[in-house]
Amino acid sequence: MYERLNGHNEFYEYLNSLTVKEQAKLLSLIKQVELNGISVAVQQHWIGVIDSDIFELRARFSNKRMRGLYFHVDDGKYVITHGFQKQLKRCLFEKISMLMI
Repeated sequence: MYERLNGHNEFYEYLNSLTVKEQAKLLSLIKQVELNGISVAVQQHWIGVIDSDIFELRARFSNKRMRGLYFHVDDGKYVITHGFQKQLKRCLFEKISMLMI
């Protein structure tokens, strides 16, 4: 997870705002992506490719669509920067523009 210089960590804060079951679902998805790799995760629709360098984790719990934005650093390492609940298509574009700041 990415932490800003001021100590602010958007994904961690989002994760802590979820219920215990929602947290478990999202963390389980992250583990599945780690174990199975990006190509399997794309085929299973666990992740989506937003841009050449930005990916989206896609977890669902009940009717809630949880998302996490992350990017590739090096040597198979990825950094999750933001988490949010998807409500509308345009919501994603607002979060991506925030990621690029």
